[in-house]
Amino acid sequence: MKSVKKCSKSMLREVQCRCAYCGTSLINGINVDHIIPKARGGADWKENLFAVCPTCNLRKQDLSLTDFRKVLGISMFWFEELGVKKESFYYKNGIAIPFDIEERFNTAKTKPIFTW
Repeated sequence: MKSVKKCSKSMLREVQCRCAYCGTSLINGINVDHIIPKARGGADWKENLFAVCPTCNLRKQDLSLTDFRKVLGISMFWFEELGVKKESFYYKNGIAIPFDIEERFNTAKTKPIFTW
């Protein structure tokens, strides 16, 4: 996997130049967020990164997507509304559930690291 440390054009295209979480335009600032936080074992791979607004990046910190959804008080993230699917997730009933990325690539198992 290729390590990514800055926002790429493809990252912006996949979320239509809007924050992957809240859908706000990224015209006033862009951050790169680890979907599975580094503190929870997430990697710098493009499959684990989204272009997000500075506000969401600051608010998410090291929260899981489930916990961050509760913080925002929303039922769907912008990336889910767009139908963006990352390789670091499996999908059950339309809900993105993160894999343990390192275990997935080392052993090809499909064990999620968070309980949903």
